[in-house]
Amino acid sequence: MLDSSREPAEGDRLIQLEGVDVAAGGRILLHDITWCLRAKENWGIFGGNGAGKSTFLRLVRGEIWPVPGRGRRLYAWNGAPQESPVGIRENIGYVSSELHDLYQRQEWDMPCPDAVGTGFFDTPWLYSPLTSQQRQAVKEIFQELGIEDLYNRRIGELSRGEGRKILIARALVARPRLLLLDECCGGVDVHTRRSLLDLIAQIAARGTQILYASHRADEIPPVLTHALYLKQGRIQSQGPRRVDDHCHTPAHSMIPRQPETGHEKSDPPINGEFLIEIHNASVWLDGKKVLHDLCWRMRPDENWLIRGPNGSGKSTLLRLIAGEVWPAHGGAVYRFQSRGLLSREEIGRRTGVVSPVLQATYGYNLTVLGMVLSGLSSSIGLYQEVTEKDQAKAEEWLRILGISHLASRLFRGLSYGEQRKTLLARAMIHDPALLLLDEPCDGLDAESRAEFLRALDRLARERTRIVLVTHHPEDQIPAITHILEIDQGRTAAVIPVPAG
Repeated sequence: MLDSSREPAEGDRLIQLEGVDVAAGGRILLHDITWCLRAKENWGIFGGNGAGKSTFLRLVRGEIWPVPGRGRRLYAWNGAPQESPVGIRENIGYVSSELHDLYQRQEWDMPCPDAVGTGFFDTPWLYSPLTSQQRQAVKEIFQELGIEDLYNRRIGELSRGEGRKILIARALVARPRLLLLDECCGGVDVHTRRSLLDLIAQIAARGTQILYASHRADEIPPVLTHALYLKQGRIQSQGPRRVDDHCHTPAHSMIPRQPETGHEKSDPPINGEFLIEIHNASVWLDGKKVLHDLCWRMRPDENWLIRGPNGSGKSTLLRLIAGEVWPAHGGAVYRFQSRGLLSREEIGRRTGVVSPVLQATYGYNLTVLGMVLSGLSSSIGLYQEVTEKDQAKAEEWLRILGISHLASRLFRGLSYGEQRKTLLARAMIHDPALLLLDEPCDGLDAESRAEFLRALDRLARERTRIVLVTHHPEDQIPAITHILEIDQGRTAAVIPVPAG
């Protein structure tokens, strides 16, 4: 048990919520929330998808208000208690997947130092030049995070994991008194995750308090002193955190992993049966060479795991397979045992895709059911007539992923994890020959993750082939037959996974 035996004095109360309700879109999102942040406390905010964790953090930060007459929120950092967050938000840093999605959805692009510098103003865009003192602070935070290699890059060209590092730097640059972290490790590799957790420990040791929401036990920093558990917008429990507390990963979520063998050099593609075959493919994005003369073949009876550090080219490889980007002159990509050039529509009819970029940039705010049905034609939007059979299939995938109750809700009104489940159902509905999955479990709670991985493993064994990108070894399903490691856009190793 961590030491929290001293009862803080009244003056130690920094933020207090008293019987607060929060509503949006005619729905109550948080019910009767009573909670207090005292000096020297660091809280973990836990709960399943749609429990209200992100809404709770936004309430604490002052981005949303309690329902009038239904409780009150008090801040006591600047002397006398105040209900308004004016003068408070400047001292609260915030990292969330939604902010990352906003940059991608709006196609905003700027130098990474400017993106970090927006943290001084709590704006997504830099509207005035930084002072020399602010520029120096930006350089220092790049050095502290060990991301100097991103300093001369632009945010629009970064991988998901690299972009997350920039947002964390943005949240820290003004040295906030309180740091809110909502799934801050999503999309980052193992090495970066460890570095971030170490940095969070250092930040807490310097006196910055932490509110931290996560679904994964291996992403929880040990500095947390207290835990708050939410379910359907209500507090289930709260109080001092035991050392062995985590985000309640159920035992049934553990799927046996297959052992790995030693590294082997990849062979060039050979003639014969194939599902995907890539010859000497180089891909340039925004003037930068992301993939270098890549050669790779996937047979029809194989399922692949793609792994490598942030920025290694994993997501670009999936986009190449999906026909979203094309190889430079001299390279070629063949699909579904055809040597001919397939159109994007033909590729889309046989391929299901789930990615953070698709989630961020999907152009229409359909209902959940409409989003899933749009997967029948792999379209952005719903343009075809829906049969009773189509409807039944969509409803079945909603049931499998535990979101049947969301069928009539609008996609953009969902939590991040609920949106990810919707896209998973969308990818599955048209029975694709190939599923391309880029960190598909990001944002899923432990129980949802377990159910999805079981369903995915069944699909991969029965009829659908899988190419999976993940930084989490526990997300490797037993049906995986091969592992491709890439580094700096090149093949580093091919590892066959023995059948077991």
